[in-house]
Amino acid sequence: MAGNKTTRYSYPGIPEIPQDDVEFGKEIGRGGTSYVFQGIWKTKDDFPVAIKHLHRNVQEIEFIALKMIKDDKENKHKIGKTFIAHILGLITKPPLTCIVLEYAENGSLLEYLSQKRKQQQPLEHDKFFTWTRQGAHAIQYIHECEIIHRDIKSANFVITDKYNLKLCDFGISHLSGETITTTLAGSIPWMAPECHDKAFSFNSEIKVSPRSDIYSYGVVIWEMWTCKEPEVSMKVNRMYPLIEGTPPKLKDMLHSCWEVDRNKRPSIPDILQTMEDLSNIMGIEVKDFIEIPNDRQLPGDDDDAENKRLEKIDYDVLAMQFLKLADKLDRDKPASKDIFGVPIGESLIKHVQTLMFSYSTN
Repeated sequence: MAGNKTTRYSYPGIPEIPQDDVEFGKEIGRGGTSYVFQGIWKTKDDFPVAIKHLHRNVQEIEFIALKMIKDDKENKHKIGKTFIAHILGLITKPPLTCIVLEYAENGSLLEYLSQKRKQQQPLEHDKFFTWTRQGAHAIQYIHECEIIHRDIKSANFVITDKYNLKLCDFGISHLSGETITTTLAGSIPWMAPECHDKAFSFNSEIKVSPRSDIYSYGVVIWEMWTCKEPEVSMKVNRMYPLIEGTPPKLKDMLHSCWEVDRNKRPSIPDILQTMEDLSNIMGIEVKDFIEIPNDRQLPGDDDDAENKRLEKIDYDVLAMQFLKLADKLDRDKPASKDIFGVPIGESLIKHVQTLMFSYSTN
């Protein structure tokens, strides 16, 4: 993954953005190895962006994970990919190492729930059910990509302008099946016990598992239901206390998410089914989106734009045109080596290009 003298990291398919093309604004977040700034992409009509400035211990795994997601064309229409913060490009020329992402106008889920606490208000039921569904789809998608996040928490879900959730921050993620030497990486109130305990044991190797993300996501669901901030001191038998009036079905699901034996934790489809059942019991309509997002092309998505253009081609019509062309080639073959006065090979190429352009722009 090493780059040349001027670029330390190179990931074909993720654009390199010149530093002068973006403008850093106010700081909107920080973690152990990065600061996040609001900014604009000046050369893209001042498009709003989030700029994650990695200031030490650069984790290339984040670049790798984001590239895997960006390059995943086979599953690009899966709903889970919709709920992953979209990478726009990288700034890798010294002295900066930055990831440029789409900007989420309504901040993090942690901040949103904090405001609810200050106002002494619960999270609205429609947001609770839709957001738990969106978060689950995002986690299911990355697990299908064989990526384990390892830092699922409310601070790592952001809220878009249409009040939909997106998962971000893959700085300590790992690939499924890897055995790693654990250090205390992650956020303890959300951390699965096998990750927390191993970090303090002499046997510090652990095979990372998607079920560790399930434990953490259970804590995020608990946050959304209770509007409380998790603290380790709250736990009783490794479980967070539930507020009065919590439906038994939700209580059972959260307790199963927090099982010490990770193999007993539910899968994401189990969680989705439980939440659907619970919403039906409570008479709450569950939607995929709070508001339908804008169908906009993001800067740096040239490949996706090309795919969308080609998807517009009417392949039935194109096939008919090929049949007609093949028939003409066959009929003209004895008398001529060309069509319309142009050599057959060049004519065929130009004709196909013309057809594709015609149907893609209709």
